[in-house]
Amino acid sequence: VAMREAAEAVRNVQGHSEQWASMRAGIAELAGVDPDQELMRLARELPQSMGPGLLLVRRQLQRGIVDIPLFSHLEGLGSAEAAHHLSNVERTRGDLEAARYHAAISLQLETANPQYLDQLADIEISLEGNLPPLILENRRDVLVGPHVGKLGPASLHRSVVIVSYNSASLIEECVSRVLRSIGEGDEVIVVDNASSDSTLSIVSSLADPRLLVLPQAENLGYSKACNLGILASRGAQIALLNPDAFVEDCWLEKLGEALTPGVGAVGPVCDMVAGEQFVGQYIGDRRPRPGEISQILEAEQAGVTRPTKLLMGVCLLLSREVLDQHGLLCEETELGADDLELSWRLCQLGYKLKVVTSVFVHHVGGASFASLPSLERRKRIRRSDKALIRRLVAYYGAGKVPSSYEIFGCDIFAEALAR
Repeated sequence: VAMREAAEAVRNVQGHSEQWASMRAGIAELAGVDPDQELMRLARELPQSMGPGLLLVRRQLQRGIVDIPLFSHLEGLGSAEAAHHLSNVERTRGDLEAARYHAAISLQLETANPQYLDQLADIEISLEGNLPPLILENRRDVLVGPHVGKLGPASLHRSVVIVSYNSASLIEECVSRVLRSIGEGDEVIVVDNASSDSTLSIVSSLADPRLLVLPQAENLGYSKACNLGILASRGAQIALLNPDAFVEDCWLEKLGEALTPGVGAVGPVCDMVAGEQFVGQYIGDRRPRPGEISQILEAEQAGVTRPTKLLMGVCLLLSREVLDQHGLLCEETELGADDLELSWRLCQLGYKLKVVTSVFVHHVGGASFASLPSLERRKRIRRSDKALIRRLVAYYGAGKVPSSYEIFGCDIFAEALAR
C-alpha cells in the first residue's frame, strides 16, 4: 500500500515518468506479476507516455530482445534513446542510410549528447567508404611519411610553423610571443586554414620581416596545412606550434639544445596535455600562475630531459634532416592523431623522443577545434583515428596491434583501438 501511495505521489508530480513506471513494475513483482507484463500493459494503456515503454525496452535489451515497433513508437514520441537504438539495429542489418536517418533524429533531439554525435559521425564515415588498403612492399614502408626529400637545404636557424583556423581570440598573443622570443635567423610561418573570422587580418597586421602568412582557400585539415608550412620553411630546426599555445622567452633555444643526433623530436612541459608532458608531474600540488611556472621549472629542472613515447602536437621541435629523410606528417590524420602517428613512427625508426622539463608552454586547448561544427569535428577526429589504426595494422598485422600503453606509454588511444 505504501509503495502504491508513493507511486501515485510521483505520478502527481512527474506524470507517467520512468520513475513512476519503475515503481509500478516493482509493485507488480512483489505481487507475483511479471514486471515486463505490467510495463507492457501500462504502455498499451498510456500510448502517449514514454516512461513505461522506455523502461520496458531497456529491460528487453538486457535480454537481447529488440522490440522494433515499440522503439519506433517511442521515437515518434520524441525519444532520442529509442532513435539511437533503432540506428544501431539498422546498422547491424547493414542499412547504413536507415541507420543515419535514426542517428540524425537522436542527435536532433539531444544535440549535446556525445554518444549520439559519435554514432552519427561513425555512420557517415562508413557511408563515405573505407580508406583504400595500404599497398606496401614490406611493413616498414608504413614508416615513410609524405614529401620525402622535398625540403632542400636550410638557410635559417629555426622555423616556427603555426596552423590557424578561426583563432582570432588567441592568434595575436600566440604569434607575438613567438616573434618576441626568436632571433634574426629565425622565421614564423602561419598557414591559415580558410578562417571565417578575423584571424587572417590579425596575423597580416603583425608586420615583421620574419613572418610569412600562407592563406588557404579551404580547410585542408591540420596535417596537410602543417606540411605546407614545413615545405615553405627554411630552418634547420622546425617547430610546430598550435595557435592556442603561449610560449615564454628562450623556449626555442632550450628545446633546440636537446635536439641532438639520435633524437627525433623534443617537446616542452604543458598544461592540457597527457603523458610525460603534463606539468602537474613537475610542480606537484603547487598552483602557480602560468607566468610563474617557467620560473619554477627553470630553477628545478634546468638541463633535465625525460624520455617519452609520445610528444603532443601542441608544441614539437624536429630537425629538418629527419623530416626530409623520413617524411612529414601523415596527411590522412587530419585532426587529432597526427602527433600520435609521428611519435610512433619516429620511435619505430629508432629515434628518441624527449621532454625538456625546464620549458613550459601554456596550452589553452581545443580553441580552433571548437569552432568547427560538432559533427564535422567528430568526423575529422574519427577519420584520423581510423587512418592511424590502418597504419598500425599494416605494420603489426591484424589482431596484433599492441595496446595504447605499449605504443604511447599511456591510454590516450585505447578507446579508438577498442572501437
